[in-house]
Amino acid sequence: MEARVRLEPWSAGDFWLPERKNEPITTLFLGGPEPAAKLVDRRRCYEATSAREWRGDPVHEAARGAPPEL
Repeated sequence: MEARVRLEPWSAGDFWLPERKNEPITTLFLGGPEPAAKLVDRRRCYEATSAREWRGDPVHEAARGAPPEL
């Protein structure tokens, strides 16, 4: 079976994922859920870093995570 991965730049429409990952069960060993204002600050950070370059080439930050139901 061949696995396929697609990387896409962060957009404002992707904010549902950090909100879903901010559950007590998924943040148990990280100090618990973050306040909503902190999530908004993090979104601004993601959007600001999505257009970076290094040595003339686009650079994208990669992160992983899954909603608690997975």
